[in-house]
Amino acid sequence: MLMLACGARTALEEPSAEDASIELDASVAPPMPPRVSCPDFAADLSSQSFDLTLLVDRSGSMGSTLGRGTTVGATIYRGLEEFVTTASFENARLELGFFPQPPAFDSFLGCRIGPRCRGENSRCEGFGLCVGPDGPVADALCRSDRDCFSGTCERVGVCSDAFGNFCPDPGAARGSCVRGVECVQPTACFSVSSCNIADQIPAVRSSPVDDVRTAIVNALRATEFEGDTPIGVAVAAATARVQERRTSLRPLIILVTDGEPTGCNGTRSAVAAVREAALLGIDTYVIGLVAQAPSASGFVSVLDELSEAGGTGSAFRVDLGTNAALDLERALTDIQLDGACRLSFPALESGLRSELSVRMDDESLREGCDSGEGYLVTARQDNGVARRIELCPDTCDRVLRDESLRVSVTRSCAR
Repeated sequence: MLMLACGARTALEEPSAEDASIELDASVAPPMPPRVSCPDFAADLSSQSFDLTLLVDRSGSMGSTLGRGTTVGATIYRGLEEFVTTASFENARLELGFFPQPPAFDSFLGCRIGPRCRGENSRCEGFGLCVGPDGPVADALCRSDRDCFSGTCERVGVCSDAFGNFCPDPGAARGSCVRGVECVQPTACFSVSSCNIADQIPAVRSSPVDDVRTAIVNALRATEFEGDTPIGVAVAAATARVQERRTSLRPLIILVTDGEPTGCNGTRSAVAAVREAALLGIDTYVIGLVAQAPSASGFVSVLDELSEAGGTGSAFRVDLGTNAALDLERALTDIQLDGACRLSFPALESGLRSELSVRMDDESLREGCDSGEGYLVTARQDNGVARRIELCPDTCDRVLRDESLRVSVTRSCAR
């Protein structure tokens, strides 16, 4: 039996021509493989054999109170937990990633240091300084001797004046800095939101679904909320991991967020990253967690733009009301069913052409829409090559109800 849920999608706004030319900054995106090869491609369109990546917002706004003694994050994560523990998948893999991710410790080396170090979306933590034969090494922060190329990691202070000179004894009131300025323990200030691809480490790495259900629930429950919303670098890193795995499963990214992209080049890099994933045959679904506020319309418009760039139409909308957890679970189920009846192909070099074959176990499945084929080509490249196909609604309904019905798709190409 097919069960359709009531997750609402937002109205779609067409991205502008200017947006269509956006490219992801090299500092945010990994190098992508050239679109020149065309290996034989085969998949069962009705099978829910996904390589699924859940990218979940853990920014500071997710810690906001909903007024019922709980936070946005705690409420939404309950819906995620329910979906992960109860959803039925056929031969699927699942990965969980959070954004933002903090910088790795190596990123701290060379940070600005000093008693007045501060910044938006930043926190300060105390570190030592590497001390060599000639004294403290400028900007060489450390936790232990292993972090120093030479010398040792010492609790060296910094003078609490505008010059920030180093001093040998943190805590000394006077005598070690000029004019009696206090010597204090230095701090390293850093953003909690890294824009480095290498720092985007998944909380639970891709594995067969049944092997990671418990690990994902535990990771959700242990999450703290802080930082901004660097969606672009999170999607770019997830895309790179999918490319590295090169499984025969159909890749999907599901993005869950309560805010538009901020940090790491904001919306510009997010749209570019999602669009690049789509060109590689990776669809991105977007679920927006929307508060009932006048300012929400702009946020929804941005998420629609992301979802459209990801090849999945308008974004799913979950209102942050009393049924938010249940509505999120339903939206995730809708996405699972929608993904079972659509298939995206990696974009081809303009000089290549492709041949598409769609075989149906029951020829009556082809009567599902006016095309007489049982499916529609819903996206093409400029040269006419099919980029995406979707089963007609009646055809999709039948194959999801009856597991014995199969729709097999193959693509070959040549110059």
